[in-house]
Amino acid sequence: MNLNINERVSVTLTASGAATCNANEDYFADRSKHLEWFAPKYKSEGDVLKEQLWHLFQIFGSSMKMGFEVPFKDCIITIGDNV
Repeated sequence: MNLNINERVSVTLTASGAATCNANEDYFADRSKHLEWFAPKYKSEGDVLKEQLWHLFQIFGSSMKMGFEVPFKDCIITIGDNV
């Protein structure tokens, strides 16, 4: 199976996934104060996050390790047409 890193994917967030996603939003909000159009998009447990695969890795890469809480419900990443 081939998978393009630009493929659109979706995940359902757990509580820890939402916290990680919101910390990422805070990081960019803090560095984007000069951009009037930027507004953080905070997530809650159970929300569906739709991103490109590379961006999902950028957001959650540091929190996806053995012993860490699972950021996605049932560890499922939905790829492509089902997004």
